[in-house]
Amino acid sequence: MRTTFCFLGFVLFGLVLFFILGDALVERSWLDSFGPWVWLVAVGLIIADIFAPIPTTLIITLMGQRYGPILGGLIGSVGSFSAGVIAYGLTRMLGPRFARWLLGKELESAEQFFSQKGAFAVACSRWLPLLPEAISCMAGLARMPFRRYCVALLSGSVPMCFAYSALATTSDNELIPLTISIILPVPIWCIAGRLLRRTTSNSPDT
Repeated sequence: MRTTFCFLGFVLFGLVLFFILGDALVERSWLDSFGPWVWLVAVGLIIADIFAPIPTTLIITLMGQRYGPILGGLIGSVGSFSAGVIAYGLTRMLGPRFARWLLGKELESAEQFFSQKGAFAVACSRWLPLLPEAISCMAGLARMPFRRYCVALLSGSVPMCFAYSALATTSDNELIPLTISIILPVPIWCIAGRLLRRTTSNSPDT
């Protein structure tokens, strides 16, 4: 139960910030004011999603509109991968003593899950709002093997970023892809959530 409460705590923290701040954190006119440095600001905002409810899918779609699907996808991938590595690293640096204090006896189950099936959870979560960094933090606490984590992170981040960046080319009306980028995570959340629950229920000692 501690593992579940810890995970829900990460998600709840993001939800609270989201309802307080919403997408006011990102406005296109504000992004455009940075001129040629928009891409760098976008990467920084995606990384900041670790601490604040940044609508990353919207940012990636905006990068696709500005730079095209290839470069926009690359910018998004750099930001998403960096955010995942930082979230993982920060929680892993807390050390096993803190992880054991936080998760208690369930630490072994969490370590086993992330060692055996965590790659699917990490890759799948990159397509969803709120969950990516929560999963990354849990992977860090459970000390998921770093190389395996990075492979899973890339496997989820790169396709997601290029897909959302490509949305920018789906219509001459720029509002349509932006709207899709906001709505699309909802059905993905439902499908992925069901798969994640099935994977978790099949893991030992959970």
